[in-house]
Amino acid sequence: MEKKLYVTYEEFGAVGDGMTDDHEAIIAAHAYANEEGLPVKARDDATYYIGGKEKPIIIKTSTDFGKAHFIIDDRHCESSHPDHIFFINSDFDYYSVQIDHIDKGQTKIEIPHEGNLYVKVVNDKKRVYIRYGANENAGTPLRDYFTVDKDGNIGTLMPWQFDKVTEALAKSTDEPAIDIHGGIFTNIVNLDALEDRHYYGRGILCTRSHVHFYDMVHYVEGEPEPEEHYSSPYGGFLNVDECYDVTVEDLLLTPHRTYYFTMPNGGINAMGSYGITACGAIGLKLIGLRQTINILDTRYWGLMGSNFCKDMLLERCEISRFDAHQGVHNVTMRDCTFGHVKLQVIGFGEFLIERCKCHGNLFMLLRSDYGSFFDGNVTARDCEWKILPYDKKLIFLAAGNNGMHDFGYPCMLPKRMHLENILIDDTDAPADYQGPYLFNSYDTYNDAFIAGKPFPYMLPESVTLKNVRTASGRPLIHFEDKRLFPGVKVTVED
Repeated sequence: MEKKLYVTYEEFGAVGDGMTDDHEAIIAAHAYANEEGLPVKARDDATYYIGGKEKPIIIKTSTDFGKAHFIIDDRHCESSHPDHIFFINSDFDYYSVQIDHIDKGQTKIEIPHEGNLYVKVVNDKKRVYIRYGANENAGTPLRDYFTVDKDGNIGTLMPWQFDKVTEALAKSTDEPAIDIHGGIFTNIVNLDALEDRHYYGRGILCTRSHVHFYDMVHYVEGEPEPEEHYSSPYGGFLNVDECYDVTVEDLLLTPHRTYYFTMPNGGINAMGSYGITACGAIGLKLIGLRQTINILDTRYWGLMGSNFCKDMLLERCEISRFDAHQGVHNVTMRDCTFGHVKLQVIGFGEFLIERCKCHGNLFMLLRSDYGSFFDGNVTARDCEWKILPYDKKLIFLAAGNNGMHDFGYPCMLPKRMHLENILIDDTDAPADYQGPYLFNSYDTYNDAFIAGKPFPYMLPESVTLKNVRTASGRPLIHFEDKRLFPGVKVTVED
């Protein structure tokens, strides 16, 4: 008997006519493929319809969605909080390990294990990322993620001091790499009432290490104008969570419109929907990520958000938003273009931006709702920064911290900044434009000059500029308010 090469959905009853619900057949096909260790291949001319059932499709083997279409109908979901449809899962589950404490900067750890591990640690006695502003909250328990090799060497930056570890979980990363290729996916958006809003999944969740996603397309249909309807937002079509070494290459994704909600105090606030998100991902590579909507279209929220990620690479991406909410550790960006939301960041380590182009009034924003902190260094070289016609002022690195809120950690501007070969295209600047600023006035809420603020904001140790020029010929103004930067020297090199 000839050995089976791959599994198809049609073998398990899928029709692929775009009307028949093929959810159960797709579940069954992948369940069989997982058990037999076989890849799965979709039919190129098929349109598979997936209705509102709350049943996961578990994928553990390489899958070729090819040119097949998948319609994911979110209008009548069984669950009030719909989860994702496709789950890229590992054969390895978390198990508890004994870790009493971890020192900041620790490079080795002794826990009984074989092979390579992905580890998650939590101290629920300490809270960090205590958000400030319109979306203020009580923060989250201190947590971190790292890899450990067979000799106990920690492979990632350890930025936190864990005097106590209340939970420690580990799982093996020693599993074969798999490919998830192709597919044209369309979400027909939900029609939740205004009072029922909550985040939807209804896409792909990857919690497995060593996965390569490539050549996928995602569309959004049925999204009305915001003034006509307020849908529930989406957490991301593709989510990469708590895993190591995932590559996302040549994906074309569709942003959602910005959704709004009414706060308890009667105010209106935005509720973001993402195309791709990552949480606790280590070694995530985003290559050739693009979006279907113009990256300067301000009606759309933007494409990417992340939390707790480490050692991230973006290359050849053209997206409206890169947003690191709760700390990114070590980022390299090369040959990327960013739109109207630009780079919104807090975190640690080295942030390297090479041969990139940014649009708008800011080049980089340190998020004020998390204290505008970056404990590390920022380097930008061979980049272009272009003002948009409606921008009133240009600020390279914008921050906001009044020294009066406890975010759960010390807050600071980058320790060292180096800008080299930066062209600021300010030819479309307004008539009253004076020139771009390197730093803005980060404290605009209280008297910035009162000594003894309870949570003082720390300033850079060094700032170096080399061949930073403007198209208009106007000079780069170092500080919007010099009084906020006592002792900070900007060195201009030839």
